[in-house]
Amino acid sequence: MAKNPIVALALSKLFTSKKDAKTLRANVGVGEYPIDTTLKLVGTMTVFEDHQAIINAKVPWERLFTVALSKLNGVTIESLVREALAESLPLDGEVVTVKDLALIAVQSIKEANTETRKGAVKLNVSVEELVRI
Repeated sequence: MAKNPIVALALSKLFTSKKDAKTLRANVGVGEYPIDTTLKLVGTMTVFEDHQAIINAKVPWERLFTVALSKLNGVTIESLVREALAESLPLDGEVVTVKDLALIAVQSIKEANTETRKGAVKLNVSVEELVRI
């Protein structure tokens, strides 16, 4: 692996696309091939800022929904399910207020399940094969 971390990241980004690997693999037959090549990379690499991401897999939605429904009676549960599955329903002021509170609660659950993700890397290079032995 390259000793320079910038070059190592550029090489990693350049050669790890699954789509490209599948396309290139289609052009190479079964066998063992010797490789001794020198490459020249020319271009730029942009590394973007880290960002916060909601990790929905960590949010216990099913448990939250089950607990919430267990607090209601059968008629209310049926109404809730019907409303959730409906495309749109007219809302009166009181329902909107309750829904707004529910949205705030859901948002706070999402915020509690965020993590920092490394920023994206954009590579814009050309590859020239200099020597092939």
